[in-house]
Amino acid sequence: INESMCKKVTPGGSPMSANLLLIVINRREDLAQVLRVLREAGVGGSTVIESSGMGRTMSESLPLFGGLRHLEDGLRTHNHTLFALVRDDGVLESAKESVLRTMDSFSEEGSGMMMVLPVGEVWGGCDDIVGDCH
Repeated sequence: INESMCKKVTPGGSPMSANLLLIVINRREDLAQVLRVLREAGVGGSTVIESSGMGRTMSESLPLFGGLRHLEDGLRTHNHTLFALVRDDGVLESAKESVLRTMDSFSEEGSGMMMVLPVGEVWGGCDDIVGDCH
């Protein structure tokens, strides 16, 4: 690993937190709304990827579970996984509250999930994502 390319999230001894906000949206119709509330909360950008859960993947690739696949035909085929690196704690709290409100705290079974993970180092795009971290 080329450490000179790494941008420490805690430069020069002054603490600066950064978190990865990770959201899995299981219903396509919720995606645009979640993206809108993230933008309104101050999240400058996020990456959205199509994803698939373990059950769906197993039903497609393992014969034992293949018989269950017909139960899912016509239902959602993919999830959407969003991730955003957020440095500002206020923006993070606002984003979490907005998503929880929009998704009814993920109370509906199978609607998705949200988590926050701490980030210690960033490679690439540092100035754009977490501010001046040199």
